[in-house]
Amino acid sequence: MRFVIVAAALAAFAAPALAQDPTDPNGDRRTHELNAEVAARLKAQDEAEARARADYQAAQARYEADMAAHRAAMARYEACVGGDQAACDAL
Repeated sequence: MRFVIVAAALAAFAAPALAQDPTDPNGDRRTHELNAEVAARLKAQDEAEARARADYQAAQARYEADMAAHRAAMARYEACVGGDQAACDAL
């Protein structure tokens, strides 16, 4: 029995004391502050990734539009070389 009491006392002293705010009903105020900081960083990271995705998609749409215009111009050129006068006038 004495061993159990001594072991319990040693465990109590070995465990780090928690800094709890008595006015905080949930306990550790610093934990909540750190959680809020992490949540804010994650939100900022998500927003930055969303902006990067939107920028990439816009650039990809511009590239596809440019390629479609280039293909149409090449088709008109080839038609002109093939003898289509209307295609030559469109160049």
